Amino acid sequence: FTGHGAEISAAVYHLLNPDQRIPWYAIARVGGHFTRYIRDGGTTAGFTIPDDRNSLRVRMGFRLGGREPLLTPALALEASAWYEGNFYDWQGPFGFAGDRLAESTTHKFWGRALLAYTFPKRGDYLTASVTTGTSLHADRLNAYQLGSALPLSSEFPLYLPGYYFGEISARRFVLLGGLYAYPLDSEKRWTINGFATTSFVDYVAGMQQPGKTHSGIGGGLGYRSPQKVWQVILSYGYGIDALRDRRRGTHAVGILVQYDLEARQRLRPTFEPGIGPDKSRGLQRFIRHLNIFN
Repeated sequence: FTGHGAEISAAVYHLLNPDQRIPWYAIARVGGHFTRYIRDGGTTAGFTIPDDRNSLRVRMGFRLGGREPLLTPALALEASAWYEGNFYDWQGPFGFAGDRLAESTTHKFWGRALLAYTFPKRGDYLTASVTTGTSLHADRLNAYQLGSALPLSSEFPLYLPGYYFGEISARRFVLLGGLYAYPLDSEKRWTINGFATTSFVDYVAGMQQPGKTHSGIGGGLGYRSPQKVWQVILSYGYGIDALRDRRRGTHAVGILVQYDLEARQRLRPTFEPGIGPDKSRGLQRFIRHLNIFN
């Protein structure tokens, strides 16, 4: 079956330390979400789909620094912690003779530490991150979903190269990943990159697989326009532990394209206190001042 949804939400960002170079934010978001479930061609005749339902979503968190919503932000440093509650107006059994249950309330807690850095002289680029999360009353419809290699699929993408999107359903997880890109020409337009991700998961009931570790590796070729307005990346990923026909290992090829509408503003090395946590230039100035990577 397939679920189609729509959401309306509002968020508040509060800068806690206006006099510091690294921004520290408190964030709150409230939204209403409606989901409708429909049968599709792959739904077995004896399978009962869930009822349509509305939900109230509440998210609160603290974020030090931030990461711009770009494929390869030139510089980023983030440490954040989050809570999200989902409150539904319908709960009940679905599936084959009610063999699975949709919960009325789900609570999620997660955190992320991330670093992205571009070496000034050589133009090498690296990023590394660790994300970990746990939950209460998670079910198949609202668990953590790990899979694919789409870095902008959500605010906190849980990607595993070579896997299907959202292939792994987890109630608890730890995810570690890293990428290194090396420029191939003096203008630093062409790059070759390699990446790897590994995770340790506790599955949602009914979605278990042999083993609790899932890893993926891959590489790609990228091109960035002279003004850094757009870029395209051709990538290959291999899912080391993904199950297909009782065997481990999958292959995936993808193309990522980005057009940055704010490229010229992004190059300005200034800090503007009134903008959001993903747009701070003060973080760049702080790390360059430390000069810890040279």
